[in-house]
Amino acid sequence: MNAQRWNPNDEWQSLQREVNHLWDRFLERVSSRSRSPVKFIPSADIVESSQNIRVFLSLPGVVEEDIDLTVVDQSLTIRGERESPYDTNRLPPHAAEERYGFFERKFDLPGEADLSTLRATYDAGVLTV
Repeated sequence: MNAQRWNPNDEWQSLQREVNHLWDRFLERVSSRSRSPVKFIPSADIVESSQNIRVFLSLPGVVEEDIDLTVVDQSLTIRGERESPYDTNRLPPHAAEERYGFFERKFDLPGEADLSTLRATYDAGVLTV
């Protein structure tokens, strides 16, 4: 009988590969409903006060000019692209935890929302609408 030393890091790497595979499959399904292939889904916080509703979208590494906001029929769509800081074809990563490429998020706005007051700012990787 050969005794092998257990390495917990191997278990984490295996789990990371499985999660990445599930995430990629999920993004493929989301992409099938979108104009462009979705590569990542930015996280969002939605905060409501008595005077307004604010959406905070986390977009680290996204250039402001690459963000597009549209409102159609009380639906806010935010789309854009986050570029990789390195050439992934020339320098394939050993591990890839960040997602790059096209993104799109849609938010339904309340019917009473005054769209003429819609404002957006982008600071330190956070888009606030």
